[in-house]
Amino acid sequence: VIQSVRSREAAALLETGEWAYVDVRLPEEQDRSGVPAMPEFGAGLHTVPSHVPGPMGMAFDAAAWLTAVAEVFPDRQQKMVVGCAAGVRSKAACAALEQAGYTEVTELDDGFAGWAASGLPVAAPERGS
Repeated sequence: VIQSVRSREAAALLETGEWAYVDVRLPEEQDRSGVPAMPEFGAGLHTVPSHVPGPMGMAFDAAAWLTAVAEVFPDRQQKMVVGCAAGVRSKAACAALEQAGYTEVTELDDGFAGWAASGLPVAAPERGS
């Protein structure tokens, strides 16, 4: 069973510094609408797009995505809040994480849209050079 939280509960988890935010949206989506602002100290925000454009539209290659996540989070006990735009992709991503043995995952049920609508802080995405 996938654990879900709403934006305000997710923000409280992130404030502890123990939970990382895994944004599964594409960088272009983040550029258009922003990302959840993270506390200065903590596990931070990590962009690992789950559903990418394919020949038949958006596709989720769970194995490839899990490989990318494992590069960022080799510890399968890392606490993660997984978010997308509206709470659809994050559910599929969380299910894949749980099947891969990650034990501390929850998904943002109302997505980034809910985060922004709740008046929670939004930041511009940071892009490495």
